[in-house]
Formats: sequence, structure tokens, C-alpha cells
Amino acid sequence: MSDFIVLLLTAGWGAVLGTAFFAGLWWSIRQAVGSSNPALWIAGSWVVRSALVVTGFWWGAWASLPRLGVCLAGFLVARWAVKRVLARGSAAHASES
Repeated sequence: MSDFIVLLLTAGWGAVLGTAFFAGLWWSIRQAVGSSNPALWIAGSWVVRSALVVTGFWWGAWASLPRLGVCLAGFLVARWAVKRVLARGSAAHASES
């Protein structure tokens, strides 16, 4: 497989990890707001999300610094995308109210 395809797949993997991390953060905050023990939601979510991302980066990079950088770039692009989608959704929700 060519190096370009491997880097492209690694960037996609980073985007998947970023989407899971930041969507999970959004979900856990929404759950914590109505919970009787919000600290448990936030701490538990952080542990699960961090373990997922660290394992995913380890698996995606395979001890290659360029792959790690590309995976991180995909992660950050996903952060931007999730933030944008959620902001658009909350703006639409606010205009309906």
C-alpha cells in the first residue's frame, strides 16, 4: 500500500477518534446536567474517552511519528467539525424557542 493511502487512512482514523471523543464529551455533559452526581459522569466519561483515544492513537500511529502527526491532525479536524455541527444544532434549537 502506498504511503499516501496509509496517511490518508490514518487521518481518517484520527477523525473517527476525534468524533468519538468530542461527541462523547457533549453527550456526557448533557447527562451530567440532569444527574444527581455530575462529577461521576464527567470523570467516568473522561476516563473512557481518554483510554479510547490513547489506545486509538497507539494503534493508528504504529510507532511512526508522521502517522501520529497525521492522526492528530485528523483528530483536530474532527474537533472543529463536531464543534461546528453542535453549534449549528444549538442555534437552530434556540431559534425554534
